[in-house]
Amino acid sequence: FSSSDALNGEANLQFDGTTLSINGAEGDAGAYSKIVVRKTGIADNSATAVVRVTIPNANHAACFKIFGFITTDSGSRVGTFEQSVAISRISGATAVGATASGIVSTEANSGGGGADYSIASTVTQSGGASASNTIDYNLVINTTDSSTKNAVFYVELLNFNSTGVTMAAV
Repeated sequence: FSSSDALNGEANLQFDGTTLSINGAEGDAGAYSKIVVRKTGIADNSATAVVRVTIPNANHAACFKIFGFITTDSGSRVGTFEQSVAISRISGATAVGATASGIVSTEANSGGGGADYSIASTVTQSGGASASNTIDYNLVINTTDSSTKNAVFYVELLNFNSTGVTMAAV
């Protein structure tokens, strides 16, 4: 164990107004970054972009985890979910993002009836082999009563390489 590899309290915390990072600035080698995203009026059964990860044209290994909850306007029903996304890119090729097929989900209902949630996700990549690429994480929430939803998520990004995988809410 080397003390130079250990987190050193406040000296390793950075906040840019949106993203909190530990062990260096967002995009630094070995950095851990976190953002919180709040969305309102999410349309039923429609892909909604939550976070965009930007991957420069270089060798990269990264992953992010998204955890959050969805709710009705009244708060009478709440559903939670969690999912991880792996990101890989080699210089001169496009980035690839992969997710597991299922999303762990739980529900609580204090209002009787109302929305039964089913939650799915997609990741979409854009950008050419020689350009900076982006990967968007999109959430699809389907309810039995076709209601609109609200949501709060936190997204955690782990980055291995030093040339700057970053994220932003969309």
